[in-house]
Amino acid sequence: MMRALLFLSAVIAVCGQTITPSRARVEVIVEKTGLMSGKKHTLRWEKFEGTFTVSPPRVEFVVEAASVKVLDDWINDSKKENVRKETVGKNVLDAARFPQIRFVSTSVTGDLSSTFHVAGILTIRDVTKPVTLTVKRIASGYEAEARFPMSAFGIKPPKAALGAVGTKDEMTMRFASESSK
Repeated sequence: MMRALLFLSAVIAVCGQTITPSRARVEVIVEKTGLMSGKKHTLRWEKFEGTFTVSPPRVEFVVEAASVKVLDDWINDSKKENVRKETVGKNVLDAARFPQIRFVSTSVTGDLSSTFHVAGILTIRDVTKPVTLTVKRIASGYEAEARFPMSAFGIKPPKAALGAVGTKDEMTMRFASESSK
C-alpha cells in the first residue's frame, strides 16, 4: 500500500496538474494616476488553461484575452463594463487581433518548498518579453507575482481628461493555483 502511495505521489509530481479557473486564478493590477491616484484596477481572466509540473519544474498557461472581468469595488457596474471594453479594445489588449496571452517558463531557481523564481517568456499582443515570476509555496498551493511595464508589450497606458486621469505604466501580474488533493 505504501509503495502504491509513493508511486502515485511521484506520478503527480512529475506529470503535474492542470491549471484551470476552478483551481487557479490569473489577474493583473494596474494603478491609476492623476486625480484617481491611489485607486487601482484589478482585472481577472475567467478563461485560461495550463500545466504545472514539479519535476522537471515547468509552468505554461494560455489566457483568453477577451475573458477579462473587472473586480474593482470603487466603481459601479456600468463603469466596470467600460473598463472591461477598454481593456479588451484596440488600445490595450486588442483581443480581437491578439486573442491569447501566453506564458512559458524557461527556468526555475530556488527552493521549490518555499520561495522560488520562474523565468519565462510572456507574450501579450504578439510581443514576447522575458518575465520572472516570484513564486511562494503556501499551504493551499502556489502564489506568484511579476511586475513589468505595459509599454514593453506595446500597450500605451490609458489616459483621459487631458491626462488628469491615467494609468501607471506598470502592471502586476498575479497567479495562484491550488495543489491537487
